[in-house]
Amino acid sequence: MSSVRHIVVARAASSVRFAPEEALTFTDVSAGDLRASLSVRTRYSPEGFTKPVPRELWIEAIGKMPSFDQAIVDLTNASAMVLPAIAFCANAPIEEPEPELALELHDGENEHKLYQRHLDQQQGFPRARRRAPTAAITPFLQKWLAHPEAERIYRALVQYALALLHGAAGREVLAHAHFYMAVEALTKALLRDECLRTGKTEDELVTEWSIEKKELDGEVRLRRIFGGDRDAYRDAKKASDGFEHGFGNYATVRSQAEGVARKTAAGVRRAIFDLIALTPEARGLLMADPYGEPMDPRPIEQVVRGNLSGRWTG
Repeated sequence: MSSVRHIVVARAASSVRFAPEEALTFTDVSAGDLRASLSVRTRYSPEGFTKPVPRELWIEAIGKMPSFDQAIVDLTNASAMVLPAIAFCANAPIEEPEPELALELHDGENEHKLYQRHLDQQQGFPRARRRAPTAAITPFLQKWLAHPEAERIYRALVQYALALLHGAAGREVLAHAHFYMAVEALTKALLRDECLRTGKTEDELVTEWSIEKKELDGEVRLRRIFGGDRDAYRDAKKASDGFEHGFGNYATVRSQAEGVARKTAAGVRRAIFDLIALTPEARGLLMADPYGEPMDPRPIEQVVRGNLSGRWTG
């Protein structure tokens, strides 16, 4: 039987762009029960301007899957796994990848399976984008994937990436809901890390912090994510609980979310950088302008404002 290799190419609308000569490569990514290699780059489109226009991310996944149909699913999902980390580092939204092309290649044979799907090409004004902080993404990935709490961190990265998709002004309620779910995903990892760093048990931390055991998770969030800012933590929790459980007045929830969404986001990023002991160089880049603030996900738009002349008789 000939050796089989599967290739799936997906694209994802993105506010993160790589330079034309850049590609981010992953050599051992989970793909179902197997492993795959990935390459992420930006598609540049020649459209008659002096330079090609940056468009979507292209993600090429390669592996040996049990079947062609399974390859399309598992290799697309493998692509989706790495994008939240890129979005988190760049602090800019990336949408879910959509499979566009898949191949099942048989060594030594003249016929191979093909799957091709029509996806609309991006046209018109390109999305607002920021350049991928490539020099910091690789160290971040290395530290994250090697960490014993990598799975917990990944849950937080996914929630953070979802929040970025809702980060436009006026949509802070949904953004904050996902930012706060990232807080919740990190809590137990931060608690275990606090015990490890201090050499204390949970009960000893309760005694040292003069709290009850049931307050331990909240105290860890306050200290490790919100930097001791009790007002910000209180409002963040109220906005999250009021929205998630439906008991909060929506206008109040929106006001609270508007006030603390960015503080919550900044706290999640700092907490993850601390937890994985990210190198000072990489951390400095990811905290510097423009990466220190979440990017507005809205596309570039043409807007006209002016005055209309003529008598209105309505």
